Amino acid sequence: MQVLRLYFRHVAIHVRAAMEYRASFALMLVIQVLTPLSALAGVYFLFQNFGALQDWTLPQILLCFAVTYLSFALAECFGRGFDTFSRLIRQGSFDRLMVQPRNLILLTFCSDFALNRVSKIGLALCLLVYAALHAGIRWTAYKLLVLVLMALSGTLVFLGVWIAFAALCFVTIEGLEVVNIFTDGGKEFGQYPLSIYGKRVLQFFTFVVPLALVQYYPFLTLIDRAPSPLLRWTPLLA
Repeated sequence: MQVLRLYFRHVAIHVRAAMEYRASFALMLVIQVLTPLSALAGVYFLFQNFGALQDWTLPQILLCFAVTYLSFALAECFGRGFDTFSRLIRQGSFDRLMVQPRNLILLTFCSDFALNRVSKIGLALCLLVYAALHAGIRWTAYKLLVLVLMALSGTLVFLGVWIAFAALCFVTIEGLEVVNIFTDGGKEFGQYPLSIYGKRVLQFFTFVVPLALVQYYPFLTLIDRAPSPLLRWTPLLA
C-alpha cells in the first residue's frame, strides 16, 4: 500500500504540472486522439468499399481494435518512464534515481506520466462499449472477465516489451528503434484479428511477442469460434 501511495503522489505531481499549461494540455489531448481516429477511419472505409474482411464483421474488427488501442494507451500512459528510458540514461538522470531509497522500477514508473494519453484511453473505452454491444456476442460473466483480462494483460505485454528494451539501454545508451516494431507495430497489427496476416505472423505474435494471447485467441471465445474453451485464459499466459 505504501508503494501505491507513493506512486499516486508522483502521478498527482505530474497532473498538477500538466494543469499549469491548460491550453497546451487541451491541444495535446486533441492531437493524441487524432491518430487512432485516422486509423479507425481507415478500418471504416475498408468495410465501406469491400463489405467484409474474410468472415469478420465490422463490430468484431472494432472490438479487436479497441482492446489493442486501450492496452497500448494504458501502457503508454502509466509506463512512459520505460518508453523514454534511454533519455534517463543519456542525461544521467538514472544515477539520481539510484541514490534514492526506493525500488528503481517504481522510481522509473514515477519518472514520467503521460497524462495526455487519457484522451486515447477514453476513445478506446467508448469504442469498446460500442463494439461490445454490436458484435453479436452473448455476454456472460465469464466473457466480461475475459474482456477485462484481454485489456489488462495486453497492457502488461506492451509494458514488458518496453522494460525488456529499457534494460538494453545500459549497453546501447540510445534507445533501439527496433522496439517500435513490437510496440507501435503490434498496435497497428492488432487493429485486426491477427489470423488475417497469415500463419507466420500469428506464430510470431503468439510465441515471440504474445499479443495474440491477449487479442486473437480469447477473442475467438467471445464470439464462440474457439476450438477449446481453455483459450479464454490465454491472457494469463501472456
